[in-house]
Order: sequence, then structure tokens, then C-alpha cells
Amino acid sequence: MPRGHVLVTGGAGYIGSHTVWALLEAGWSVDVLDNLSTGKKVMIPPGYGFIEDDVGDDKLINRVLSKRNYQALIHFAASLIVEDSVSDPLILLQK
Repeated sequence: MPRGHVLVTGGAGYIGSHTVWALLEAGWSVDVLDNLSTGKKVMIPPGYGFIEDDVGDDKLINRVLSKRNYQALIHFAASLIVEDSVSDPLILLQK
């Protein structure tokens, strides 16, 4: 019996995927939300709830959160391209 549900954003990245594995080993049911812009789907185990989409989509987030009673949300989704954030700090606001 799972301990409860956790949503991990950015769960296909390095840190996020390790967190997903640790949560699963600890008995949690995990859903992953990742747009795969830098993460890789192969980094996380099969048999989980995977949503390939952007965490910046408010409507999507509301739909995802309304489908399950999550006990926690762990947020690792981020842009790691330093050059982009230095050359154009508002780049994510333009999308």
C-alpha cells in the first residue's frame, strides 16, 4: 500500500529522477511532470504516472492537481542554461 501520492516536476532530470527513485523505494506513489527539454524519460522507472508537458501552463497544473490528492509536490523543473539567463534574463516570460 503506497504511503501517498507525490508530484515531482522536473522528475526526468538528474536530481529529479534520483528523487523519484528514492520516493518509490520509500513506498510513495509518484507522478512526474516534465517537458523533457533537458531531462530524459529513460532516467525514471517504468510504471509511474508521467505527464510530458510544461510546468508553466497554469491550466495544466490545475488539471493535474485536481486529479489526485497529492500529499506533496516537489519542484525541480527549471532552465539550467546559464548563457540564456545571462544574455536574456526575461526569456521565460516571453514564452
